[in-house]
Amino acid sequence: MNDNSLIKDPFLEKGEIEFLELRKDEIRYLKFDRFLKVIKALNQRSDKGYQSLMLSVDGFKGNSRELYEIEEFRRYVNLLINQVPQILFYIHDKNKMTNQMLKSLSNNSSQPASIDPKRARLMIDAIQEQVEKTEDKEIKENLSEFVCKIQSFVNQY
Repeated sequence: MNDNSLIKDPFLEKGEIEFLELRKDEIRYLKFDRFLKVIKALNQRSDKGYQSLMLSVDGFKGNSRELYEIEEFRRYVNLLINQVPQILFYIHDKNKMTNQMLKSLSNNSSQPASIDPKRARLMIDAIQEQVEKTEDKEIKENLSEFVCKIQSFVNQY
């Protein structure tokens, strides 16, 4: 991450946002190094990277399916969540990437999106732990938004 890649965030009133475009080869070959390097840098910030990562994907533009319907993307997101279960804490959702990621965790891309309750609990706990690392009262107040968002995708067994 270099200083040129940080720009003033036009969607938030404060802070800076990091843009990260995942390449098709990173997704296909499950390369997480560049992503994890960005996360490490975001964790050094005083806000711990809260909603400061605008994530996009390159290489699937010719594909008419949604990202969550593409098996390679689904596999990438599932393995990424294993490494960074608090990922939604970092994602700025102006481009609706949060929904793409949550739908990718579903067992079946053709059914209504639903994720395993244990996985949801893992994500919620990791986000709560990340929130507790910040001193920002507003971030702490937004914890319930993360919980509700994830729970809206949980399997109803």
